[in-house]
Amino acid sequence: MALEGAGDDLGDAERPRPYVTHPHAAHLFIPVSHDFSFPSDHATAAFAIAVALLLRHRRAGILALAMAAVLSLARVAVGTHYPSDVLAGAALGAAAALLLWHPAVRRPLHALADRSGRLYEAVADRLLRRPGASPA
Repeated sequence: MALEGAGDDLGDAERPRPYVTHPHAAHLFIPVSHDFSFPSDHATAAFAIAVALLLRHRRAGILALAMAAVLSLARVAVGTHYPSDVLAGAALGAAAALLLWHPAVRRPLHALADRSGRLYEAVADRLLRRPGASPA
């Protein structure tokens, strides 16, 4: 079921999920999703996180990549995606992580995160300050 028709609509963003196309062969273990199957959101997120981890910490990244692959295979096994759906999701997630790792993108993001953190800390300090307590 998973490979049947997988290449026919490669890249069709509005391709129905396998359990819709092949209702006679599907045994769903998870709730029905009402959106389209291409690309797999789960694979996109899992591989984006895994590649980002791999770029920072090799051991953690390798473990995360293995977990992302298992998650992607499971999405095919339970009949919610075709293999091309998870492959496209994996490529999209990895590309996003690599793009955000590029120094031209990373430096401004770090600066924005630092500014946001300082703002959050200032607001939290003001809101959480106990009455009568002297500021530190």
